[in-house]
Amino acid sequence: MEPKYVEEIKEIQSRLIDLGAQVATPRKSEEGHEKKIAHTSFDPDHVSELEKRIDYMDEKLPPLKNFILPSGGLAASHIHLGKLIKFKRKSKNNLQKS
Repeated sequence: MEPKYVEEIKEIQSRLIDLGAQVATPRKSEEGHEKKIAHTSFDPDHVSELEKRIDYMDEKLPPLKNFILPSGGLAASHIHLGKLIKFKRKSKNNLQKS
C-alpha cells in the first residue's frame, strides 16, 4: 500500500471506532450516564468527512477482490451490511436537507 494512504486509513479507522463507541453506548438519561454519552458523542460533520475520504479512496485504489466478514457468521455479516446501507442513506438524506 502506498504510504500516502496509510495515515488516511488510520484516520478513517479512528473515526469508525469513535462512531462504534457512540452506537454501542445507550442514549438513556440514567444518573451519571450523561458523562458516558458526552464522552462517546460523534460529531455529525465526521460522517460527511468519512464519506468523502472513503469515496476518494474508492476512486484511487484498485477494486477490492477480498473482504473479511465481521465475526458472527453470515447472518451477522448481512446485519452489518444492512446497517451500513441504512446509515449511508440516512446520512445522505440529512446532508441533502441541510
